[in-house]
Amino acid sequence: MEQNDVLNTDRLMALRPLNMDLADDAWKAKEQQRAHSLRYFDFLVAVSQFLGFLMLVLSGYYFSVVDRGFQWGAEGVNVTDEDALRPRIGFGNGEALLSYRLHRHEPKWMVSCVHGAFHFGAVILVVFAMIAIVNHKDLSPIPLRHMYSIHSWIGVGIIAVYIIQLGVGFLAFFFPKLSRDLRRQFLPVQRTVGLIVFSASIAQVLLGNQNYQSIQSSAVMKYWQCATKLDCADHSFLIQNFSMLAVVFYGISVVVLIVNPQWRRWATPDEKEA
Repeated sequence: MEQNDVLNTDRLMALRPLNMDLADDAWKAKEQQRAHSLRYFDFLVAVSQFLGFLMLVLSGYYFSVVDRGFQWGAEGVNVTDEDALRPRIGFGNGEALLSYRLHRHEPKWMVSCVHGAFHFGAVILVVFAMIAIVNHKDLSPIPLRHMYSIHSWIGVGIIAVYIIQLGVGFLAFFFPKLSRDLRRQFLPVQRTVGLIVFSASIAQVLLGNQNYQSIQSSAVMKYWQCATKLDCADHSFLIQNFSMLAVVFYGISVVVLIVNPQWRRWATPDEKEA
């Protein structure tokens, strides 16, 4: 009996290093695969940030030179103020979604602050955009009706869902904060809704741009010449077209970065203790 116990112990001792070696090899292979995957992640992040910067610069320049540029107040309200803010709202939303991917090594509370700052910044821009469009219609020489187009309907719906999601996320993950198990169950829902809202906001930017260009082409002779004969000195619409292409590809890059499970943030020590 004692001899059998000794033999069994010897077998276990002989097998243990082999199992540990296999586990180490599997872990190393997984780490190499993850490191290789992160190379594509870094490249795509760089592309997304470049596209976001290009989107902001081109749209900012375009709306600063067309239709009297940026104006505010009773004597200078301009719809371009609202149109120019739409890409910035989409950018703020996209960067908020990417914050947990980009800042993967920082403490969770710090990344949460960055995430929340981008979201609340986007909400502030939404407020300014709504004020701009209301003032433009109310203070126009010929007062215009509100909420008559599908563009406005979709926009208000996106804003409502976005603000509700932001409030629920604040209560669930920041303060007063749900339990750890409930947060784990709720996180996929929050992530999915956020991705849908972001995708819808990108579509809303494109729809609003097309709506704006159609109005300009039909109402302003200068832009009517551009649209019908491509006969305009500055070709400003080409600038806006490239800006909208940047919006599209920025949105695609953000979605790809978010949906890939290999690029999710790994839990840091402070997350494991929370």
